[in-house]
Amino acid sequence: MRTRQHIIDTKAIKKVLNAMPDHWVVRELTERDYGTDLVIEIFAKGGNDKAGNEAYIATGGVINVQVKGTDSQLKINNDDTVSFQLDKKALVYMDNFHTPFLLFNVGVTKASEPFYFVWVQRYIRDVLDVEKPYWRDENQKSHSIKLPIKNEIKKSIEKIERIALWPRYLQEIVDFNESYTHLKRQLMNISKGICSTDEDHLKHLVAVSRRILKLNILFLYLPCAIDKRKANSLFMHVAALTPKDKKEAFYPFENMFDFDSVLTTLDGIESFEEFTAKSYGETVY
Repeated sequence: MRTRQHIIDTKAIKKVLNAMPDHWVVRELTERDYGTDLVIEIFAKGGNDKAGNEAYIATGGVINVQVKGTDSQLKINNDDTVSFQLDKKALVYMDNFHTPFLLFNVGVTKASEPFYFVWVQRYIRDVLDVEKPYWRDENQKSHSIKLPIKNEIKKSIEKIERIALWPRYLQEIVDFNESYTHLKRQLMNISKGICSTDEDHLKHLVAVSRRILKLNILFLYLPCAIDKRKANSLFMHVAALTPKDKKEAFYPFENMFDFDSVLTTLDGIESFEEFTAKSYGETVY
C-alpha cells in the first residue's frame, strides 16, 4: 500500500534532487527501507572537455542521505534549529557507517520553503553522546535531533563537500604522516652520514615525495600550512638529488617547518575540525 507519507517522502526526495548541483552524481536507491534514500558522489571542476566545455572530475567524496518529508511547515526553534524525532534504530544504523550520513528534513507544501540537513554521525558524537551518553541502552525508541538552520541546502553546498571529503582527508593525513616522516628521516640520516645512498635509494625517495604531491584533499583542508606549490618544491628538491651531492644538499630543505607543522594535525584533528567549522560560522555537524 502506498500511503500518504510515502507520497510526501517522494516529493521530498524530488525537492532534494532539484537542489543538488548538476555536476554531482545522485543515485536513488530502490530499497529504501534500510534507511538510505540517496547516495551522492561529489565532482569538482577539473578543466575542460574536448569541445572546450567545463568538465568535472571525481573527488572520491561520497555521502549517504536519508530524506524525511513533512506536509507541515518546518518550525524553527529559539536556538535556530529545526527539531526532528528520529527512531533509535535509524540512528544506530547511520552511526555504523564510515561514509558520512546526512539527514534531510524537507517540507513539501511550498517549493520555495527552505529545508535543512545534519551530519548524523557527528551529531551523535558531539551532541547525543554528550547529553545522553546511555541512549543506545535505554528503552526510549526515538530521539529529538536538532538540525541547524545554517545547514540550509542552498547555502551549504561547500559544507556538504567538506563533509563528503572528510574520510578521504583522514586517509590522506595518515598517508602524509607516514610518507613525510619516512622521507625526512632518510634525508636527515644521509646528511649526517648515518646512511649512504645510491640511485635506487633516491628513486625510492622520489616515489615517496611524489605520493605527498598527490594528496590533493590534504591541500584543500590545510592551505595555510602546505599547498601544491610547497609539495612540488619538496618533490623537485628530492628529484634533483644525486649520490654525488654533498651531504648538506639533502637536509634541511625548503618549507620544512610548514611540513613539520602538519605532522601534529593528526593529534589535534578534532580541534582542527571544530576550528574550521567556527571559521565558517557553522557547527561541525
